[in-house]
Amino acid sequence: MRTTAYIALSLLLTSTIPISVNAQWAIPEIGPPDYPDTLCKQVKPDFDKLSKAPVDECFNGIGQPYPELVDGVCSAGQPKRNGTRIWGMAESPQYLYWGTGSNFLCTAQASPTAVLTPLFAPTQGWVCEFADGILAQENPNLKNLGDWRAPSAYRMDTCTLEVTEITPTYDPLLQDTLGLRSGGYADDVIFLAGPGGIQEGIAGVGSGTSIIMMAWQASTGQYLGSKKFPEYSNIREFLNYEGVLYTGVRLQEDLGGSGRVLRWMGDLDDPFNFEVIGTMESTPADMTIHNGRIFASTWPNGDIETGEVQAYAGIVMSPQIPSGGFMPDDVEEWEEVWNITEYEPDPVSARAYAGGDITSWRGNLYWGTINFPFGGFRSHVLAYGETWDTPVGQLDTITATHRATTVFRGDSFDGEGQPNVEVLYGYETVQAWDPDLNEFVETQTLAGPPKLGGAGLGWPFNVYTWRLGVTGDNLYLATLDISSLIPSVVDLADELPAELLMLLKDALSNPTISGAKLYRFFSPDIQAIPTTINGAGNSANFGFRTMINHPTFMWLGTANPFHLNPEGGWELYRYAPIGPIPANQSTWVDGAKSD
Repeated sequence: MRTTAYIALSLLLTSTIPISVNAQWAIPEIGPPDYPDTLCKQVKPDFDKLSKAPVDECFNGIGQPYPELVDGVCSAGQPKRNGTRIWGMAESPQYLYWGTGSNFLCTAQASPTAVLTPLFAPTQGWVCEFADGILAQENPNLKNLGDWRAPSAYRMDTCTLEVTEITPTYDPLLQDTLGLRSGGYADDVIFLAGPGGIQEGIAGVGSGTSIIMMAWQASTGQYLGSKKFPEYSNIREFLNYEGVLYTGVRLQEDLGGSGRVLRWMGDLDDPFNFEVIGTMESTPADMTIHNGRIFASTWPNGDIETGEVQAYAGIVMSPQIPSGGFMPDDVEEWEEVWNITEYEPDPVSARAYAGGDITSWRGNLYWGTINFPFGGFRSHVLAYGETWDTPVGQLDTITATHRATTVFRGDSFDGEGQPNVEVLYGYETVQAWDPDLNEFVETQTLAGPPKLGGAGLGWPFNVYTWRLGVTGDNLYLATLDISSLIPSVVDLADELPAELLMLLKDALSNPTISGAKLYRFFSPDIQAIPTTINGAGNSANFGFRTMINHPTFMWLGTANPFHLNPEGGWELYRYAPIGPIPANQSTWVDGAKSD
């Protein structure tokens, strides 16, 4: 706990977040969406909160039964919102659908073999009960997954904004689903899908012992059923291109553990008919269309116990999309056109990177990285063991292996010669371990200096490029900001000096700077500016997990893990960008613009 707090202080004192921009270009007016139904509600400018996770439980102490909840009011204990992220989202012509994940700060830590001590951070508003939780007591097969709760599903009329819960509570596969992590739509069918394996005590946001898909008729909300795919372990995104629906999955380890791209071949009567149309060594994560091909960011494949890597995170490119889309008869391995070792000079730190979101904008491909907190430190220990002798040395190792999200831009992937890839936000140098010298050495990264700014877009706690999308003529980038988690750790580290405790809590729980950040690129070669740096005014929203873009607005779903906090639990926003920005100096203070 001591080293976690010290790294937070070290990073905070050496970082900055952009607070101003000199805007010298015109931005077109952004109006309401062009809905055909004149009864649709007019879109409000800026962030409009439309829905929030309900209170669904009452916490009355670790390992204690949950008191009765009546009409959202607890008879005893603290109100708790177990739904802590909108994990998957899809849209039909009239309805927005989304699926949730619950208590992910806890389930992400609950390795089946770990022996975990319950955690309670009352001032930050979250708790992990692990094996002491009532659910785990009643079902020992859950092991440390005592905080897991079945996911929920929702449907919103995009005209009236009426929200209806459509969770198929009667479906037994719901009780085996970690969460509904991805969403897709085609031909009047909505899919929500995620990792399975809960009843075997398998946990983690990365994979399970299966994937589970659920389907609804989009126009009516009728539930079409579910299916478990035991041959796969991971699914993150669906992509609909010209009416053809694709998704990326990961094979189970005993089948090779590599990636597959699937095409939906079904219909309303046969909704779970998917066929393989592409293969790759890494795991497909997010996908986009660029220059007539599908491009996918990828996650690494390898042995999580040893840290050995079969394939690094990177970018994979499909062949040219044929008329009518890819078919199962044309399966071939998709080409990796870039991977993270072309940027990160430390091969062990490179193992900890995963691919973030990816999109096409103004003729170029844009993508970012996902850097799991302490992922680089774990990779280092797996590769070299404990290379320090003192707590200060451990702190130095944590600091040296920390990486904030990096944002890239590239083109010429399908031409002759090497693609042109440049770093927009990233590191010019990093600390790389030299096993011969037995120390970290300041080392230049391998893709040149960043064009626009430092890693994390200037904020070292931005560790995920979680979403990228285009609304109007602008590119938007949404992050996961872990700064709000540090005070929770500090609460548990009572051996720290009181002055340091106060500094960390004040700095990193500051609601004006802590929380999910959404950045707006007006031009490819000018720094992005933040539209919010504090979770749309709720700093408990520490990430924007889902985004669907339209010409004049976007849907945003948050990740908000502080389930005992009155502001905790997922939130759904409709964000309509404000414009134009005057062609003079515009200063951003606490997420709001003043001239």
